[in-house]
Amino acid sequence: MKKGAFLFIQILILIILFSLGCTTGERASGKWDGRSRTNFFVQIEQGVGFIVGSYDIIVDNYYPCARPEKMLAGAIQGIREDNKASFSTSTYLLAQRARIRKETTSSDIDHNAEKDDSHTSWFKAEDRISEKATADARETLIEMYRFITNNQPQCSPMAIACSMVDGMLRGLDSYSALLTPEAYNTLKDTITRMSSIRYTAVSPGYGYIRIIDFNVNTTHDMIEAIKSLQATGLNLKGLILDLRDNRGGLFEQAIAVADLFLKHGIILRIRGRNERNTKIFRAHPDTYQGDYPIIALINSASASGSEIVAGALQDNDRAVLTGERSHGKGVAQTVVPLYNNYALKFTFIGYFRPNGAEIQGRGITPDIVIRYQNKPLSLPHITKDHHVQRAFEILKKWDQT
Repeated sequence: MKKGAFLFIQILILIILFSLGCTTGERASGKWDGRSRTNFFVQIEQGVGFIVGSYDIIVDNYYPCARPEKMLAGAIQGIREDNKASFSTSTYLLAQRARIRKETTSSDIDHNAEKDDSHTSWFKAEDRISEKATADARETLIEMYRFITNNQPQCSPMAIACSMVDGMLRGLDSYSALLTPEAYNTLKDTITRMSSIRYTAVSPGYGYIRIIDFNVNTTHDMIEAIKSLQATGLNLKGLILDLRDNRGGLFEQAIAVADLFLKHGIILRIRGRNERNTKIFRAHPDTYQGDYPIIALINSASASGSEIVAGALQDNDRAVLTGERSHGKGVAQTVVPLYNNYALKFTFIGYFRPNGAEIQGRGITPDIVIRYQNKPLSLPHITKDHHVQRAFEILKKWDQT
């Protein structure tokens, strides 16, 4: 069955489900006065603006590509899950739905584009959506929203709009969602200032630093840890950098930490739907912290920011990676404030290693595979950690060569 026909059936089922147990709320009871009616339709128009504004932001910025059919299917699912009340059915949508045109038009593709660093060459043919498909999906969302709200006055128009927008985002990937005012405020308040660095000397001249996550103080605390370790051993002979179970954090902090260990070279390439989100991050020699050997530890729970650091050190031959293949979360989300303190959280860039390899879904493969036996031990017992012991052995052999 074609996807367009399947989507049509989904919308038809949605209408039938909502038609069961029909109620018309205040309108049916005759309690709808002029003021209520005016306020209700004002709310509907606000909801339309909320949906259209959100849709356009997502289509213009979502990485790698906001497929209209996925957004529409997600909006349907969002209404199903969040709005349980029913409304009277109509034949209104039956002849007009499932109009999403997914065909890639030849004018959208530059067949002569070379595989280089130009922005347009990064996107595959199937990621180029015609303007007609985008417009069709936008109009479909608006008509579906108007139909639902006009036939279901007992439900808040804004609640329905929020369900549709949240569904659109979740239909694209599991990282994206609509943030309620409460969730948005919580997100803004969770920038922690606690140290994410744990460090100790495993032997005279050999340091161990674990990065738990990347927060606002990580780079500063990392520099202080290195200075402290250098003070105990005069000059570091080697460093064990533990990125195990580090699921990421602040993107710019991950870039800055990698910059500490590189004199030159590319740290990361990011690619987005537009040129302002397409950049190459390079190392700065003035931030360099020394020439000592580095063994970096990763496992399957190392993700996002920790993969940025691991990939940069490996591709620039600055560290030997040991452990397991990392998680493979190579995309980042942005938060765009909306009406009434709501916000869109959605994927807007992809991470690519200095060598050009995509991180998403692939992860980072270590140079030396060490099977993950237990969770990393706490700092007082770190010298008993099997993975750390192996890393220390490699460092000592490196120092002897």
